[in-house]
Amino acid sequence: MAPSVSGAFALIGFAVLAATGSMYIVFFNTGERVSGALDEHGADIIEQGQTDINITAIGYDGTVLVVNVTNSGDTRLSVNRTDLLIDGQYIPADSVSHRVDGRADTALWDQGETLQFRTDVDVPSRLMIVTEHGVTVSAEITAFRIASAIGYTDTDATRSVDDGQPVTQYGTTGQAVGPVVLNFFTERETELPSVTTGGDVVIATASGTQSTLATGARADNSRLGAGRWQGSDPAVFFVNSTTQDIVRVTSNGSTATVGAVEAQGVSGVGDFDGDGAAELIYGGNGPVNQNSDSVNYIDDDGTAVGTGQGYGLSAGIGLGEPGDFDGDGTVRVPIVDGSNNIILVNSTGNTVALTSSGPAAKSPIATRDVDDDSEPEVMFINTSGNINYLDDVLGQNTVETLTDAQGDTVAADTDAGVG
Repeated sequence: MAPSVSGAFALIGFAVLAATGSMYIVFFNTGERVSGALDEHGADIIEQGQTDINITAIGYDGTVLVVNVTNSGDTRLSVNRTDLLIDGQYIPADSVSHRVDGRADTALWDQGETLQFRTDVDVPSRLMIVTEHGVTVSAEITAFRIASAIGYTDTDATRSVDDGQPVTQYGTTGQAVGPVVLNFFTERETELPSVTTGGDVVIATASGTQSTLATGARADNSRLGAGRWQGSDPAVFFVNSTTQDIVRVTSNGSTATVGAVEAQGVSGVGDFDGDGAAELIYGGNGPVNQNSDSVNYIDDDGTAVGTGQGYGLSAGIGLGEPGDFDGDGTVRVPIVDGSNNIILVNSTGNTVALTSSGPAAKSPIATRDVDDDSEPEVMFINTSGNINYLDDVLGQNTVETLTDAQGDTVAADTDAGVG
C-alpha cells in the first residue's frame, strides 16, 4: 500500500530538520574555530606590541662574537625561541652559548634582563636577533677587517681599487704598503697603512686624514701585514729598519717587538701549520738554516720556524699575503720566485706552481676576493707594471687584468707592490 501524502511530507520535514541541524553544527564549529583564531591573532598582536628588545653591546676579538640583548618590553621571552643571524645566515643553536644576566641554567628571559650570545665567527659585518611574536632588531658590526680593495702606490700617491670600481687616493706616496683595512683607526672608513721613504708608518683614510703610527720602519724591499695575533688588538706589522725585528703597532700608536728575527717583510697572520692557531708569517733569513730571502713564520708558542723556500728579490720583495685557497682552514703563502712565476708555499716548504710563463714582477703580492666569487685571487704586478690577478687558483690559474671603473688598466710601482 503506497504511503499517504501526509506521510511523505512528514519524511521530508524530518530530513530538512536533520540537514538543518547538521548545518548548524558545522557552522557552529567553524564559527568557534574562526573566533578562536581571531582571539589568538588578537592576543599575538597585543603581545607583539608589548615585546621589545634592544642590542646593548657588541664585542668581537677576531674569533668570538659577543652580543648583549636586553628585554626592554613587557613580555617574558623564551631563550630557545630567540635566534641569531649573522650576515643573513642562521646560526645553529648548538654553536651558540647563551646566558641570561650571567646565568646559563635558565630558558626564560624576563623583562629587564639581558641575554648574551657568544659564538665563533669569521669577521662579521651585520647581525639580527629574532625573538617571539616576530620582533627583530639588527645592527652593523664595526669589526676590524681587511677590506676587499687592493692597496698600491704609484708616482703620485698611495691608492686602492676594486676590480671595476673607482680608484681611491690616500695621500703620501708609500715606499711599502700594507692591506687596506676597515675600522682600524677610524670607524666605517677604509684605511691604508704604508711606510714613507723616511721610515714612518702612516695610516691614511679615504677622506684624506693621515696619522703617523710609528717610526723607524724598513721601507725598501719590504711589505706590511695587518691583523690580530696572540690576542692582540688589531695591529699593523712592520720590520724595524735597524734591528730587522718584527714590530706590532696598534691604532693608538703602542708598539711592541713580536719577533726578534732577521726579517725583510711581513706576509700576514693565519693558521699556516694547520694546528688550529694563527701564526705570524714573514720573509727574511731562516731561523735555523739561515736561508736568505725565504718564507718563515713565528709559531703560536713564539718559536721561529723556516720553510726553506726562497722568493725572488729585485727592486721589490716577492713575498705574498697568506690565503686559504682550498677551504681546508690552513693558509698558504703565494710568492714570486726567481723566474717571475707565482707559486704557493706551505709551512713545510712544499710548493705548487701557479704560473709557468713568468708573468709577475718580483714585488709584494696580495690575496683578495677581488671579483666577488667567494674565492680568493692572487693579486700581483705584471712585468709591464700593471696590476693583474690569478683567477681560479688551483684550477685554471687564469691571468686576468684588473681594471678601474673606466675600464682602464691600473699601473702600480713594482717596488712597493700590492697589499
